[in-house]
Amino acid sequence: MKDVPSGCSDWWIHWTRCVAACVLCAMMLSCGGLEKKDRVDRLEYTLQQYGAALRWGRYNEAADLRQLRGSRPKEVDFDSLENIRVTSYVIKERLVTADQTEAVVTVEIDFYQEDLVVIQKIEDKQVWWYEEERRRWWLDGELPDFK
Repeated sequence: MKDVPSGCSDWWIHWTRCVAACVLCAMMLSCGGLEKKDRVDRLEYTLQQYGAALRWGRYNEAADLRQLRGSRPKEVDFDSLENIRVTSYVIKERLVTADQTEAVVTVEIDFYQEDLVVIQKIEDKQVWWYEEERRRWWLDGELPDFK
């Protein structure tokens, strides 16, 4: 095996260190971006869960996604929701803070009461907040008022 001249070896070590430093910097910068993307992905998943729970009449599951900051949520009168059927749940607007710890979501809900065969429409403005410890989103409010 041929001996590599000292200058070439130094160049190779320097180049390897520069590449390693660049890769390390890129990884560190992307971690913050990945964490924020993870939060947004978790928000989307939670919004889908919440919407599906309302659409399928699983109000207990929707209620389990509530966690008010500073107080306890009101008890849900599930008996009053027995005859409510959601026919459409459409997210109209989603505003997420820059640090992705809070979101305001505006939803349009079409529903009917089984004893009245009239489709009604409500706009539900929801505030969601991210809990870092459990890495999940919570609805800071009550279930929609189907009136």
